[in-house]
Amino acid sequence: MLNVSIELARGLAALWVFMFHIQGSIEAASPLLGALAAYGHLGVPMFFVISGYCLYASASGSLVPGRRNAFLKRRLLRIYPPFWAAILVAVASPFIIEALSSLKSGTFVFPSPRWMTEFGFSEWLQVVSLTRVFWNDGGDLQAAFNPVNAVFWSLAIELQFYIVVYASLWFGRNWLKALTAVFVLSLVSLAIPTIRESGLFLPYWPAFALGLLLRHLYVTNRSPQGMLGKKSLSVSVVAIVTICAVFAVVVGLHPDPVPTSLDGYILYRFLPFALVVGVALWFVGEIERALTRFEFSGPLLLLRYGLQPFLLAGACSYSLYLIHGRIYPITEMFVRRLVSHGSLLYPLLTISGTVVVAYLFYLAVERPFMSGSYKARVKAVTHAEREHAIRTS
Repeated sequence: MLNVSIELARGLAALWVFMFHIQGSIEAASPLLGALAAYGHLGVPMFFVISGYCLYASASGSLVPGRRNAFLKRRLLRIYPPFWAAILVAVASPFIIEALSSLKSGTFVFPSPRWMTEFGFSEWLQVVSLTRVFWNDGGDLQAAFNPVNAVFWSLAIELQFYIVVYASLWFGRNWLKALTAVFVLSLVSLAIPTIRESGLFLPYWPAFALGLLLRHLYVTNRSPQGMLGKKSLSVSVVAIVTICAVFAVVVGLHPDPVPTSLDGYILYRFLPFALVVGVALWFVGEIERALTRFEFSGPLLLLRYGLQPFLLAGACSYSLYLIHGRIYPITEMFVRRLVSHGSLLYPLLTISGTVVVAYLFYLAVERPFMSGSYKARVKAVTHAEREHAIRTS
């Protein structure tokens, strides 16, 4: 299974979204990295594919009648408490920024964030319940949450994924057939503008379904090794190198990738990239399997420890995704005193400092609501001897 690869992909997705939001400072230091950061919005379809992969195991183990409701309870606890805490962070951040600024200026100017004037009780109720996604303007789901934190829109879609999977469990052994029917409906929805703009999950479901399919392929021995035999490793390496090379060319040739229309984004960016992620993870699983057969020494030892920061980001990826947009301006205030804006250290220190805060948020707020099995898997992946845990999983 893709234990390490999934955690690594989580970390990369969260960091990529973060890079997208600080693209200006990255581009000032390195135009090439700035071009890569411009594609950071594609971290969201990465998250959806990964979520589908991970949820498959949880759902398949909850088919017993007594466990169905427990499945939904675990999902709600996983998403809502950290999200509510992130709202508090978003609300407090402008006041923290102004308080820090006042230490230098000597004057505290009371902030006036948008939510103060644009949100009343009903709007806040929509936000905290994640139903505000249905009160969007012409399909702009981010704008619906923007006065607080624009990234919350994807949580509203993710929540709908959880509810649909929960409903599928009531079909018993036919739960995958039920989800396949949802997949067909999602393809139909792509041709209906009112659905695409409604805030419903359907236009984004194919990305989540790719994750479900990926896990199903591994469970049914349709991994690269199961289908390609002895050639699986060489084919996987060539496939990954090719995918990375093609993407590097695309980044170099098209530095401004975000279409102005919702249709263009979903059809020509979001879903195609989700497919690329699904294919890449299918091949990466074989590379991970092969690496676990080697003792980690020499270059492989350097590779293992070199990946640790990304695995750390993967462990706290949800927390990082939730709060980075409101925390990094605070981190940046301190970084600005240490290095100049055009230095590569500027975005690097901004990202690093924000990841540290996100990890503390993860320990205090997110981790207590994780299931015991997920905590054990994260611990196994991030442990110094994780390759042995993978070998016996």
